[in-house]
Amino acid sequence: MILEIQQLIWLQTPKGQGIAKFLIDYGPESDLYWVVFIHATSEIWTFSNEKVRVSENITLDRVKSMSERVDEFREAHDIMFNKS
Repeated sequence: MILEIQQLIWLQTPKGQGIAKFLIDYGPESDLYWVVFIHATSEIWTFSNEKVRVSENITLDRVKSMSERVDEFREAHDIMFNKS
């Protein structure tokens, strides 16, 4: 079954943030698949359910915890300064 998503759902994907356009359901023994329009590159990719997360939304009180923000900062710092 293919479901066209009518409202905007921003997802965080391995390729960056994008808008979910379709949801594909092959049945009870298969993952759900999201067809996502990637914002930065205008590419269209399909990701399994385990690869995507809903993006932050302050209005809906869906924000990252402070520990997640600290972890992201540390990771970015290590990348910038070539630490493993």
